[in-house]
Amino acid sequence: MTVCVCVCVNRKQEFLNGANNIDDHFKNMPMDQNIPVLMGLLSIWNCSFLGHGSRAILPYCQVSVRDPAQCAQCTRIGRSKLSAHQRAMQTL
Repeated sequence: MTVCVCVCVNRKQEFLNGANNIDDHFKNMPMDQNIPVLMGLLSIWNCSFLGHGSRAILPYCQVSVRDPAQCAQCTRIGRSKLSAHQRAMQTL
C-alpha cells in the first residue's frame, strides 16, 4: 500500500487490480512461462554463477524515476531483517 500512496491515491483500485493479476499469473502459469519465477531464477544465476553483485532497475517514465531507490531501500531492509533472523537463530 505504501507504493500505492506514492503512485496516486486516486488510482488505488487500479494498482490493487494489477497486483492481483500478477499474483494470479504467479499461481497459475507453468514454470517455463511464469515471469516472476523466471526473473527470480535469472537473479540467482546472475548473482551466484556470474558474480554480478547488482541489478539494473531502469525507470521507463518520469513517474517511476524514484523506483530504483525504493527498490534498493527494500533490498537493504530485507537483508537487515534476514541478518537479524540469522543472528536470532544462532542464539538458539
